[in-house]
This record gives sequence, C-alpha cells and structure tokens, in this order.
Amino acid sequence: HTFVYTPAIDVWSIGCIFAEVLTGKPLFPGKNVVHQLDLMTDLLGTPSMDTISRVRNEKAR
Repeated sequence: HTFVYTPAIDVWSIGCIFAEVLTGKPLFPGKNVVHQLDLMTDLLGTPSMDTISRVRNEKAR
C-alpha cells in the first residue's frame, strides 16, 4: 500500500487545530502514537480492516 496525500488530510488537520484553539487543550493528548490512535478510534470508531492494513507501524496496527 502506498500513502496518498490528499486535501482531506489538510481538512482533518485544520479541524483538529481549530478544535484545540476553541477548547484551549489538545484534542487527542496521546502519550505515544499508539495511545493517540486509541483516543481517535474511541471518538471516531474502529476503521475498516482495509484502512488498518495501511498503517505501517506494526504496534499501532
């Protein structure tokens, strides 16, 4: 699988930054990359197996 950079990534980033500006605190204050992904999936739900298979970091997957 290859990573494709799309405008959706920029929109996601802007949304996260905007939420942090509004609340004054980190949206996903993870202690490490795996914890941060756990926080995101707690909020957004579990991604499809196809999406999970594209995660390069084995521990995060």
